[in-house]
Amino acid sequence: MGEDYGPAGPDDGQFDKTRWSMVLGAVQSRTPCALKALAELCGLYWRPLYAFARGRGRSPEDAQDLVQGFFEHLIGSRGLATVERSKGRFRSFVLASFQSFITAENRPARGETVKILIPRPPKSFFKGSASFLC
Repeated sequence: MGEDYGPAGPDDGQFDKTRWSMVLGAVQSRTPCALKALAELCGLYWRPLYAFARGRGRSPEDAQDLVQGFFEHLIGSRGLATVERSKGRFRSFVLASFQSFITAENRPARGETVKILIPRPPKSFFKGSASFLC
């Protein structure tokens, strides 16, 4: 059986120091250099996000799917276009965005009902309280 590393390899899942030149290069244009910077950025942040998802009880497969879906969403929605060095740490932006993405993924679709199962109490629970039951 393989180890639980995911695509980034074995490490402790810590965020690297932000490379602002790479971040800004990735978001400022669609040139080949920008696309390369974007790919490197995703590679650098993949493992910490994966570790974050795993640390919250997600299976290896679910964690991989969440991280992949997050990057797909972030790139597709041009979410990185709002990033500015003056607004704070990039890793904080990425982690907050990932947490929001996970929350959104966990919400049921509109109109979808959520079934909540409440266990039935044992019969012994009602002993001696029959006068309160109608």
